Amino acid sequence: ICVSPEVESAIKTLANGPVITIANGISIPDIKCEKTHDVYIAGYKNPSLARSLSTDISAVVQTAHLSRNDFLKQLSAARIAVVLPHPTEGFFLPALEAMSLADIAIIPDCIGNRSFCIDAVNEGANCLMPAYNAEEISSAIRCAKTILSNQTRLRRMKDNAARTVHEHSLRRERKEFLRLMSNVEELWHEG
Repeated sequence: ICVSPEVESAIKTLANGPVITIANGISIPDIKCEKTHDVYIAGYKNPSLARSLSTDISAVVQTAHLSRNDFLKQLSAARIAVVLPHPTEGFFLPALEAMSLADIAIIPDCIGNRSFCIDAVNEGANCLMPAYNAEEISSAIRCAKTILSNQTRLRRMKDNAARTVHEHSLRRERKEFLRLMSNVEELWHEG
């Protein structure tokens, strides 16, 4: 769960014991595909926006649910992957999949991705994170095409994305959970 410090404080006040959050982890297989399309739009959570984005560009547009394996293959075959979450999504795991497999990921701001998506205008950028509207996402696609031609900037973004994906591994999540469980007695009696 990704919550603001204010919400976490309110939960702690209402809880009968300590409240501890552990960031989600994910396992992403290493899929190597030839890059067969410049832009892939994963729009199964917002099909109308996905279709509208593709009117001005050539893109592979997905508006129906795919199996995870097929979805990951599509991401891996893309130079630029646009993944559209619900506008107020929780922790959005497909963003990490896109960072791992596509050359550049575009993930509109959906609140729940603010803890791990770092927009291209910031130090440590790992994706492009436009406002959640057609105009801003289209602008991000144009920006991503520019980044693709700058090998230094592209490599830096890909390295940052790989680091982010590694920080959200299932192994790390499991270690944090086991550490928490080994201290549960101490934590429960602290408050």
